[in-house]
Amino acid sequence: MWHRKLLLVTLCMLLVISLLPVISPAQEQVTITYRTWEGGEMMKINQSQVDAFMRKHPNIKVILSTVPENYDEKLQIETASGNAPDVFQLSAENIASWGSRGVLLDLKPYFDASSDLKLSSFYEPLQRQYTVNGKTYGMSNAVEISLIFYNKKLFEKAGLPYPAADPAKAKNWLWDQYVDVAKKLTVVDPNNPSNILQWGTTTTRGWVFYFMPLVWSNGGQLFSKDYKEFLLNRPEAYEVLQKDADLAQKLRIASKSEDLQKLGMGNVDLLAQGKLAMLITGTWDVFSLSVDRKFHDWDVTYLPVFKPGKLYTTIPQSGYSIYSKTKHPKEAFEFLKFLLSEEGQLYRAKVGNVLPSIKSLLTPAAQKKWISPAIHSPNFGRVVFNYMRYGMLLTPTNYFPDNWLKISDVLDAELGPIWSGKKTAKEATESAAAKINAILQGK
Repeated sequence: MWHRKLLLVTLCMLLVISLLPVISPAQEQVTITYRTWEGGEMMKINQSQVDAFMRKHPNIKVILSTVPENYDEKLQIETASGNAPDVFQLSAENIASWGSRGVLLDLKPYFDASSDLKLSSFYEPLQRQYTVNGKTYGMSNAVEISLIFYNKKLFEKAGLPYPAADPAKAKNWLWDQYVDVAKKLTVVDPNNPSNILQWGTTTTRGWVFYFMPLVWSNGGQLFSKDYKEFLLNRPEAYEVLQKDADLAQKLRIASKSEDLQKLGMGNVDLLAQGKLAMLITGTWDVFSLSVDRKFHDWDVTYLPVFKPGKLYTTIPQSGYSIYSKTKHPKEAFEFLKFLLSEEGQLYRAKVGNVLPSIKSLLTPAAQKKWISPAIHSPNFGRVVFNYMRYGMLLTPTNYFPDNWLKISDVLDAELGPIWSGKKTAKEATESAAAKINAILQGK
């Protein structure tokens, strides 16, 4: 009898145990590192992104760090020593050269295997900039374009109409008309003609992303279609560079670098403080004006053209890459995927730091999720979404080839004397051509 009772008790206990939930062991937490070059308010935005990701993925800890100065140099040392961050910001200009050194993870297999985010999810020119010989070494978190920001109050004070937001009209806004407007917006100290109280226009002179749209509008090119010849030494190109330099050196309607040094401020500060009417810069300065400086009396317009009929702009890019030697590629990609998702990109887009790179946020309906009157200007959406149709890449290869960084260094060194007035544009571009053509031909 007692055997039967023991058997019954045993069976009951087994039944109870079988009904208990299966408790799996806690998933081990993985730590990955994330590096950016952004400090200040953007560091807070980046940390908010990281925190949001970790709430969704408690098994992945992300440690954020920033290097505001000498970013590329430090990262190159770290990748060479085998001690680089798992995920990091990287300019599109670095993609091919860093990829050829084997320090960037090919993300194409990861995007191909992803069920919720594909390479086709992004603005098409960005896909081309980050893919080299079939390998994808990163992806941009932003569509960034070069355009003009202007101080609305200074136009009103001068009795001038605002520049056109209509692309049909902007296609016929010629360089000479732009210069004439800049002259009317320049204010000279009546007691000291050498003292400019208010500049009509300016830019970060010498940056290829700013001057190439002007060159294109005059029929010039940076390189030949086969990427074997440097073409800025052609008249249709160097004449544009000379006229651009003359704004500051001859006409004195644009600020020089020494003017900024004397004042102890940058061009964005000049615009916000009413000392500059027009500034050629990039869309990222929405954040600089509306958030950093709490200045809202600005709007945007298109760059002028030398020949009518078509608009031109560039799309300089930065994005995210993964270190090829990361110990946690799966988790690193999961984090990168979050940064590039709608949720991740909205953190930056809402404060005006970027235009989203994911196509689902670039539709007319989706713009309402991130364009707001508190941050963006009245014509911002209209101008930038029209302008995106005209964005061009600097090189005929679609991405920046691995010799681009050498070429960029030569451009900076050889064209610098144009902006300082020490050489004519013709002289400087001839000198640059000799060196850059040697690089292009592998000499």
